[in-house]
Amino acid sequence: MRKALLIATLFAVVLPHWAAGLPPQYAATPTAREYPSADVLVLSEKISFTLHADGRVEKSVSLREKMLTYQGMDDAGDPYVAFHKDLQDLSVTRCRTYTAEGLTVDAKPNSFNERTPFALEKAPAYAGWREMVITKVGLDLNAVVELDYTVADRKPWRRFFEGAVVLQNDRPALVRQVSLTVPEGMGFHARLFGAEAAPS
Repeated sequence: MRKALLIATLFAVVLPHWAAGLPPQYAATPTAREYPSADVLVLSEKISFTLHADGRVEKSVSLREKMLTYQGMDDAGDPYVAFHKDLQDLSVTRCRTYTAEGLTVDAKPNSFNERTPFALEKAPAYAGWREMVITKVGLDLNAVVELDYTVADRKPWRRFFEGAVVLQNDRPALVRQVSLTVPEGMGFHARLFGAEAAPS
């Protein structure tokens, strides 16, 4: 009787966690019904660049994706982040999956694996450039994955700061935002191609 009561109590405690569904901020997000041609829906992608006065650059990425199909889980399940191991530090501060059933699954230590970029595997002079493969765990249909990381220069090593960011690709996005912070008094030039919006 005591064992049966204990089991019933455990089910009463655990069951709401399983039945909770997605967190409130993701509960009403679109599904494959609204995006039938998409495998992954980008709920939010925010990329920020900071140029420090001494020339160091810091890039921070905050990405929220919803898995709409099994193909999307395969395509987005193992993203890779490029960095120079001798000049930069890569810090992954969040890699977390929320399932539609209410489970929360964080990345494990073996979710992060460094590799040589395929394009440079026969170029030993560029061996410092690496890719960190980030394996997202707990993926399922309608799961939402949060990924936050920063690539920061250890010291100034660039002649100048430049770059291009793709704002539209094969994954539809509800929000895509790019920001640039420069030292006070420093000018910069930015241009948006293929769209009418102007940088603010």
